[in-house]
Amino acid sequence: MGQHFNLVARGALFSILGLPFVAYARAKGISEARVYLRHVLRAALPPLLTRSTLILAGSLGGVFFVERVFAYPGLSTLALTAVSRFDYPLLEGVFLVTLGAVLLLNFLADLFIYLLDPRTRETA
Repeated sequence: MGQHFNLVARGALFSILGLPFVAYARAKGISEARVYLRHVLRAALPPLLTRSTLILAGSLGGVFFVERVFAYPGLSTLALTAVSRFDYPLLEGVFLVTLGAVLLLNFLADLFIYLLDPRTRETA
């Protein structure tokens, strides 16, 4: 999973490096570090933030697995207990908490993208 994120980051950075505004910044004599930090990284952050939230949301499923393997009481134990006792309202609550965490992560990523990328403010 981490390797895939590295490939996404690398692809985003290389696609930005070929754009005209990067060449213009270099032609103005801006230092290479400033070009990368100020121009390239800022333009490459939106896809990286989106991918990061998808990775974090996917890791919530891994939490259930780790809890079961190491017998740590948590949401997975609660969910399995709810299934075995046919306690559907409790199971719905577990799903609602998990869904709320994923939605919160996606909302925060969208908010950060809105704040970082001025192009998104033009359409809103």
